Amino acid sequence: MDHNGKELALLISEKYKELYPKGGALYFYSEGEKADISSILRNIYDNAVINGVKAAYFSAPDFCERYVSSLVSNDKNWYEHTRKELELLIIDDLHLISGKEATLEELTMIMKHIIDEQQGHVILGSHVLMNKIHGAPKEFIALIEGHNFPVSLT
Repeated sequence: MDHNGKELALLISEKYKELYPKGGALYFYSEGEKADISSILRNIYDNAVINGVKAAYFSAPDFCERYVSSLVSNDKNWYEHTRKELELLIIDDLHLISGKEATLEELTMIMKHIIDEQQGHVILGSHVLMNKIHGAPKEFIALIEGHNFPVSLT
């Protein structure tokens, strides 16, 4: 990502926290591959970690794999850490778990806890509009729409 991209990520993270100091969701989307959402999200993550924020960054397939792995191994620590200790959760490439209803339900519960109870932030990135993510529970859509600051990069 060029210098301007890093500046954009820094500006977004600062402005977003001003607009939503008590929890919220940010949904980045770009139809197709027009914008490098991943680089922007990684820069937001790096900036957060540098500033001492308890943050996690996952690609959606990595989140899905970690979720399934925690179920198979009965690892409740991962779930509790993700849900109760994070101030910022970033999930990139959300469109890649479209149709994975159980994972989207789990993500919804984690997001709800981070936003509503921890007053933290969730940032999602995708190459499709939120309403095109198949299998997303109504609560997922409502949670994003209720706390949303959408950013279109198209």
